[in-house]
Amino acid sequence: MSERTIWFDPDEWPDASGLMLHGDKASLAGAEICISPAGDRDSELARSLEDKGLRFIYEGEKPAFPFYGLPRLFVFATDEAGFYAADEPVDINSGATIFHIDAEGRVTRAAANLRALAEAVLSDELTRWETDHSHAIYASQEAAEQAGELFLRNRTPWRRVKRG
Repeated sequence: MSERTIWFDPDEWPDASGLMLHGDKASLAGAEICISPAGDRDSELARSLEDKGLRFIYEGEKPAFPFYGLPRLFVFATDEAGFYAADEPVDINSGATIFHIDAEGRVTRAAANLRALAEAVLSDELTRWETDHSHAIYASQEAAEQAGELFLRNRTPWRRVKRG
């Protein structure tokens, strides 16, 4: 018997702390904006990266991104071609791999971590990125379901309003 992946969107279950499935694997789905504090906008690093085209998302901003990620992506910056994201919330000391999602929904590995991305952008040494095959991008959760992905849905009457 093969293990199935059941996608779980934490926006549907905001108070869930854990999930147990017998014989299946549960993975987070969707996309979440990781907002930087407004005060960080004036840092030398943030200004230098913005001059080179990479812009972090700050408090008070609500950029729209037209995709739904499997697994879940944490979006933290933009450029003229799309969005930067990771599989977990990141900071400059994080070791999480950084991905770029372009307007057509193609996912590429942009850097080994945020520090490496910042160094490459600042030194104008961004290289050709390799295609990432560990993420699937859909226009919405409904589109992912129509493509045959399995979702754990919250159909309880006490469902809370989506965060954000």
